[in-house]
Amino acid sequence: MATLDASVMSLFAQVGYVAAHVGTTPSGDPIHAAPIPFKARIDPTRAVVTQPDGEQDASDYSIITAQPIGRKDKVWVMGANPHDEGEGRMPKRVEPIIDELGITLLYEVLL
Repeated sequence: MATLDASVMSLFAQVGYVAAHVGTTPSGDPIHAAPIPFKARIDPTRAVVTQPDGEQDASDYSIITAQPIGRKDKVWVMGANPHDEGEGRMPKRVEPIIDELGITLLYEVLL
């Protein structure tokens, strides 16, 4: 990941938490690591997300962050308790934001 300018990083005023997906139980339930904090810009926003299978979901938050977040990770927005599994949310879409050299700078995550 590229190093971002301090002026860009200063835009990340909110703190969220992410728990990386590390595996699956024999019964198919996801296993996540302990949540870690990340700095981001977290905006409450409504958007319709069309999944690859054509299914449509509504998202409630747009997150811009330098923290890598995967589709199977669990994310808590500001105000949510990262110690409460039920308050964590799975991303509806994760899009890398890349520069002209193909280096991932940021991630846009829709929850």
